Amino acid sequence: MTDFVLTIDARRVRGWIEGRRHICVGADGKHYTAVLEAEDTPGFEGVFNARIEELPGCVSYGEDLATARINLREALDLYLEEDAAEQN
Repeated sequence: MTDFVLTIDARRVRGWIEGRRHICVGADGKHYTAVLEAEDTPGFEGVFNARIEELPGCVSYGEDLATARINLREALDLYLEEDAAEQN
């Protein structure tokens, strides 16, 4: 993998490229693979889908790449919080 490691947060939008895999760090300190892809369904042009590969159901979207990225950060945090609560 030739992608780079960075933490997803709302202040660092540059460097993310649609269609590439990026490594993000969760609140648990683990590295996860974030994928952001442009929607190709007619009527949804400009929307970006976002997902964490290792966590089924950890998905989000945004009206642009930056918003999708921010929303994915929130989805990852919520996913990890819920997972931690279920383990306790």
